[in-house]
Amino acid sequence: MKNNPIKRYSPTHLHRCVYLCALLFLSIFATHSLAATKVVGYMPSWSGDAASIQYEKLTHINYSFSLPDNNGNISAVPNEAKLRDIIARAKSHNVKVLLAVGGWNDGNDSAWENFTNSDWAINNFVNDALSLVESYGLDGIDLDWEYPSAQWKWNALVNKLAPALKSRGKLLTAAVAANGVNADGVGDTSQLDFLNLMVYDCNCPTNAPMSYAHDSLSYWTARGVPLEKRILGVPFYSTDSDEASLRQKAVLAREQAGGVMIWEISTDPGYLLAAIVSELGGDGTSAGTCSEWSAGTAYSQGDVVSYNGGYYLAEYDNPGYIPDVSTWFWEPTDGAQCSGSGSGGSGSSTCPDWAEGAWYNAGDIVLFDGAYYLAEHENPGYIPTVSTWFWQPDSGTSCTSGGGSSSGGGQESCPGWSEGSWYNAGDTVEYMGQYYVAEHENPGYIPTVSTWFWQPTNSCSGGGTGSSSSGGVSDCGSQWYTARLTNYTSYPDPGSEECLEYNGCTWAGQFYGLPGQQSESWVADNNIIAVHMKDWEWMGLKNVHLRQGSNEIVAKVYDACSDSDCDGCCTNNLGGDGFLIDIESYTMNRFGSGSGEVEFQVCP
Repeated sequence: MKNNPIKRYSPTHLHRCVYLCALLFLSIFATHSLAATKVVGYMPSWSGDAASIQYEKLTHINYSFSLPDNNGNISAVPNEAKLRDIIARAKSHNVKVLLAVGGWNDGNDSAWENFTNSDWAINNFVNDALSLVESYGLDGIDLDWEYPSAQWKWNALVNKLAPALKSRGKLLTAAVAANGVNADGVGDTSQLDFLNLMVYDCNCPTNAPMSYAHDSLSYWTARGVPLEKRILGVPFYSTDSDEASLRQKAVLAREQAGGVMIWEISTDPGYLLAAIVSELGGDGTSAGTCSEWSAGTAYSQGDVVSYNGGYYLAEYDNPGYIPDVSTWFWEPTDGAQCSGSGSGGSGSSTCPDWAEGAWYNAGDIVLFDGAYYLAEHENPGYIPTVSTWFWQPDSGTSCTSGGGSSSGGGQESCPGWSEGSWYNAGDTVEYMGQYYVAEHENPGYIPTVSTWFWQPTNSCSGGGTGSSSSGGVSDCGSQWYTARLTNYTSYPDPGSEECLEYNGCTWAGQFYGLPGQQSESWVADNNIIAVHMKDWEWMGLKNVHLRQGSNEIVAKVYDACSDSDCDGCCTNNLGGDGFLIDIESYTMNRFGSGSGEVEFQVCP
C-alpha cells in the first residue's frame, strides 16, 4: 500500500517488480468456486470519487488511510464525506467497506512500533477502531503496518483487536509483504479473515525471479495461511500493468488463491477491473453472497440478508430490526438477488446461523457468511472460515431436507425470542442460533445484552430451571479457582477509592470490552465484573460463576483492571490463586458481597 500520492518509482523498478510478480502467478495447483473469490479494491481518500467505483465488480473496498500515533490513537478519517458516500453506494451492491489504517507513510512506521509496546496504547487503538467502525457503519478494519519488526508486537495488537471486532461481527484483514524480512515480523494470522499480499511491492533480484516466486508462495503456505485467505495483489499504478498481464495474474488467483487485491482502483482506465473479474470466472459482476443480518446496522429498502438459516428482503428502510420479528419491514425471500447465494431457500433451512461461543459437535451444520459449513470436530464456536481443521464447506442439502443438526441439540425446537414478549423465569428461547433460559421474568430483554435476565443453556428441555441466581452454571465444568473480591462503582460516581485517588475515574458506563458508554439502566440490568488485565485474554467477555458461602451469581467479564489506572492497585489486590474479581456495585448488591475471598468458575 502507499498512502503518499507524491511518492514515485522509476520505470525500471516498476517494470522489474510487475514482471517478477507476474511470474508468481504461472503455476496452477487447485481450483475452487468463484463464490469464495474476493475482489478487494483499495480506494485512496485523495484520488477518485465514490460515483466512479465499479461496485458490481468488487466484494470489498478498503478506504485508505487513517494513521495511528505513538499513543495508539487513530487519526480522523480523511475526506469523511467521500467515505460516507462510498458506504451508502456499496451497501446497495452488498459490498463490504473497511477502513485501512496505516500505509506506506514514507517508510515511517515508528508510531506502530511505539504504541504496540504498551497495553494502554493498544487499548486506545482498539477503542478508536471500534468507535470508527460503529460511527461510520464500516464492515471492519484493514491493518496496513509496513512493516512490523517483531511478531510479539503484532500479536499483542491482533490478540486484542481481533476478538473485539469478531464479537461485533466485523472483519479484520491486513496488507502484508510477499515474503522475506518485511513479512517475518507479521505474527499469528489465524484470527484474521484474510491477508492482502503485496506481491507488487517486491525488491526482487533480477537473477532469480522464479526463486522469488516460489519462495513467496511457499512462505505463506508454510506460515499456515490457507488458500482462501491469500489474496494476491496486483497494481493499477503502473503502465506495465497491461490487460494481458493482469489476466494472467487473475487466472492464477482463481486457481491458487482466495481472490485478487488491487492497489488502487481509482486509476483503473475502465477495463482492467472487468478483465480481472472475467478471468476469475464471473461475468464482470460481484461474486458476493447475502451478508448476515447484523443488529444495529441500518438497512435500505431492497437489501437482502441471511438470518437464522433463511433469507430476508427489506421492504422498507430500517435501523436493523430483527427479520423474523419485524415482519412489516422484512419479507422472506429465496436469496436469488444475491449472486452465488446458493440453496439457502426461503427460510426452510433447519441449519442455524453460526453463533460465537456456542458449542458444536461433529456433524453439526451451520450457515456462516452466506455459506454452509460442517463441523468435522467438536469445538467451542471457532469461526468456520478461519478454523478450517474444525470446519469444512458443505452443500447444505441436509439442511433443506431437515437433516441438519444444531449446537442446541438437533431435533429440539425452542421458540424464537420475540421482542416485546413477556418471559417468565424458566422460559427457554432460541436467539441467534443459541438457546437461552430466563433467570428472571422480563418484558423481552435481548438475551445477549441483558445477561442478568438470561443465561446460555445447551438445550430446550434441560437448560436449567431459571429459579436460581446462578442458573446456567452446569456448563461451567468442575474447575474452581479462588480470587480476591473487590468492588467498584460505575454510576453515579465511578471508580474505586484507589482509582479516584490516582486519576479521577471519569469513565461512568465505560468498560474495556465494550465500545462507547453504556447507560446506567444497562449497567443496573447486567451482571458485570472486571478481572486483572493479565487475565483478559482468558476471561474477557465470558460468563463467570461466583460463589461465596451461600451467595452465588453468574456475571460477565466486561471490564479489565489496569495498574496504570491506580498506580499498581490491580496487582496489589490479587489474591487466592493469584486472581482478582472486581464486582460492579449493582451486581454486588444482587450477589450480596463485595470483599474477601471468592470462588469462581469460567464458563465457555
